[in-house]
Amino acid sequence: MTLEQTTANPEIAIVPLVAKLPGESEAWLGAVLAKLLHSHLAGVQVALWDFNEIALHLEAKKYALPLDKELVRALQNQYKLRALIHGSYVKDVDGGLLAFKLRVDAPDLPGIPLEVAAPLNAFDRFIKRVSVSLLEALGLTITDDLRQRINGVGCPSNFQAIEQMARAHAAWTRGQNELALTALESALTLDPSYDEAAAMRVAVARSVADPEGLREAFRVWATIPLKTGKTTQAAERLLMIGGWMAGRGDWGEARSAYKDARNLFKREKDERGQLQATNNMANLEMLQGKNQEAIQVFRRSLPELEALPDALLDLAQTYFNLAVAHKQLGQRDEAQMALTEASLIARRLRATALEARCLVQLGAIRDDRGEWAQANQDYEKAIQLFNVVDDPHGVAQAKSQRAILLRQQGMLDQAVTLMTEALRTYESTESYYDQAVLWFNLAEVYLAMDLVDQAWDYALQARDAFKALKVAALEQAEELVEWIENLPEEEDEQALDNDFDGDTPPLSGPLADRPRDGYLNAEASPEQADSPSDDTLSE
Repeated sequence: MTLEQTTANPEIAIVPLVAKLPGESEAWLGAVLAKLLHSHLAGVQVALWDFNEIALHLEAKKYALPLDKELVRALQNQYKLRALIHGSYVKDVDGGLLAFKLRVDAPDLPGIPLEVAAPLNAFDRFIKRVSVSLLEALGLTITDDLRQRINGVGCPSNFQAIEQMARAHAAWTRGQNELALTALESALTLDPSYDEAAAMRVAVARSVADPEGLREAFRVWATIPLKTGKTTQAAERLLMIGGWMAGRGDWGEARSAYKDARNLFKREKDERGQLQATNNMANLEMLQGKNQEAIQVFRRSLPELEALPDALLDLAQTYFNLAVAHKQLGQRDEAQMALTEASLIARRLRATALEARCLVQLGAIRDDRGEWAQANQDYEKAIQLFNVVDDPHGVAQAKSQRAILLRQQGMLDQAVTLMTEALRTYESTESYYDQAVLWFNLAEVYLAMDLVDQAWDYALQARDAFKALKVAALEQAEELVEWIENLPEEEDEQALDNDFDGDTPPLSGPLADRPRDGYLNAEASPEQADSPSDDTLSE
């Protein structure tokens, strides 16, 4: 059997190895070992199905391991497999050995088991030898280049680190996050270069309320590639860290991460990466109200991105951010022109989420112009597109912006409903800036409904959040708090009503003198370039 060395059209699957001894950690150890073999085969671009997808399919179908012949055929038919790799492992603690018994099930292979064992203290070399044996069984010609590529795939050298990783998986599955973090820290102490453990530590840390622990987890995860000379990968991770810091309002740390990323990209002569980092720093300027400075950076970047063959998505994101900056300065025509460019590229690339974000911004511009029917259509279409790509955060942003339109049309209850739905989404994520904007806008709507207590509560939350985030919107929030604070007490309002002698009573709400356009753009957060990577930070 001859297999293509490509990631397209996957035709091979690997399932978790079965432990000879019972136990939850032992079962997870079989999964961790199988995933290590998977990553080594993927390192030579064998057409593999995603390991987690296959494992989740087995769990959903309640397929018991080890697989019998009937289940093997069922998997082969379901995924149109040319080969399925499965088997078992034995850990001999007394003898200090690890043994595998593997099968490569394929129609045109004899199906002879691969039985092999090695000392635990030679674990990493053992995994690489087994990987080469599997490639040979799959029909690939073993060359020196192929061996070198296998040897270049990262693998923990300490078997105890692998065991700690398995314990972490078991604990996390049970919801014992602190135990999982303890096991992962132990794994990284045993093997500081264990990339998979560092990535999982970030994922677990994001699920607990420990910002400092998460910062440290991110730092370790970002520095591991530098130890093996993978400078570009380290830079990409720094971009992701910068995005997380920016989302929390840690502007200084975000800017530092972006600068470090830019320096690493510069070392690798990666023009696209340098522009991504530079534009992300401009996004920080925009969030802090320095729109003109951001516009200058974006406009300098556009011709450079246009000259790069692989930077179309970055070009679209830059046009989008340029549109946001122009809109925040009230330059609607310039904003709409930039949105048109961003939308055209997004549709060409089938970047559905970005296309939807463009529609939300376009809707906001049309709302400002009083083109309410068209704005509503833009928001509805954006929500549909966000749902297509399963982007709840995008849906929340579109709903937030549409709620402002409903408020302008006097549909206050519907506006509150949409904002409340969006708020639930933001509260379940780390969308601190978006949440603060929504608090501000909810305060405005409750003012329009004469619900001053609710308006006061949300205005205070918005002010405190903007103050912590150090964003330009703080000034508007402070004005709103001051406005509500200076409203007359209910008894004073009643006295004014009783003293009025005319045929038409005065405006009786706090919006009597409140400007119409006091709302903040609910979809004004810029697009961050994260530099797509093969790294995964979720279970």
